[in-house]
Amino acid sequence: LRTAIQIMTYTLVLIPLSLLPTVFHMTGTTYGIIAVVCGVLFLGQTFYLMRTCSKKAAMSIMFGSFLYLPIVQIALVFDKL
Repeated sequence: LRTAIQIMTYTLVLIPLSLLPTVFHMTGTTYGIIAVVCGVLFLGQTFYLMRTCSKKAAMSIMFGSFLYLPIVQIALVFDKL
């Protein structure tokens, strides 16, 4: 449970930090929307981990991060102003 709380905490911090390029006008709003949607979906996986504390939920978060990072980084590159 302690690890699940840490994962959730870091994911909650990740969402506003991922918006910094938009706040500093390094990217447009499309990137911001994609980052928030992906971050919220990622956060949803952490809620599932908190409820179940199962290996399946932990694996889901791991594979979710494998998708989250490239999607957000590709959006960052393509939405650069």
